[in-house]
Amino acid sequence: MAQNILKLDDTKTISAPAREVLTKAFMWMLGGMILAAIGALAVGRLDFLKDWALSHATLTLALLVVWFVFSIGFRPLVKLMPAPVGAVLFVIYTLATGMFLTAAVNQYTTTSLVIAFLATVVLFGSMTMLAMFTKMDLGKARFYLWAAGFAVIVFSIINVVFLRSEMLDWLISLGLLILFTVSTGSSVQTIVQMAEENDPRLRGRLVILGAATLFTNFIMIFLRILRLFGQRKR
Repeated sequence: MAQNILKLDDTKTISAPAREVLTKAFMWMLGGMILAAIGALAVGRLDFLKDWALSHATLTLALLVVWFVFSIGFRPLVKLMPAPVGAVLFVIYTLATGMFLTAAVNQYTTTSLVIAFLATVVLFGSMTMLAMFTKMDLGKARFYLWAAGFAVIVFSIINVVFLRSEMLDWLISLGLLILFTVSTGSSVQTIVQMAEENDPRLRGRLVILGAATLFTNFIMIFLRILRLFGQRKR
């Protein structure tokens, strides 16, 4: 009995509105993954898009900037951006990400891509479950995430433009893997907290922006695992 009570004290329950918002956000995120795959196929089919697609380093930097904007402006955007506008921007964003992603993933073997994807699912899913059911407030780490994200942006620009160091790129990748793993949990808790404020007018916007944030976290974790452990084609 004491063990059961302790278990209940260490976990928390999520309200029905929050569960609904999270479910829809993950469904939109899944749709975004499908759109990204379509974008990647478009690059593979159209030669002129192959030359236009961004390099691996530039893609990482672009996604990091997008995450930084989402992270800082999440709450204001939920309150200001109409849901239909957010939906259109989400479609464009995920399609474009898939197109740019092709240049990065084509460097690695199929086995590495599959393993990296499965590892991302496990890590992303584990962090999501932890955020949903623990009483630990991961939102307290948000300031440190912003600071770390800004620092990584600066170091990434320096490395891409000036140093082009493989070792620094590897260290940046390790830092980003940790950053976006923690960011996943923080984002999930932020979505839950806002959904539990119980303002039905904001739920549609929250679903779209939540999906975009989670999508960005997933892609960045995938890219970092691939960079750290993936095997490149010969």
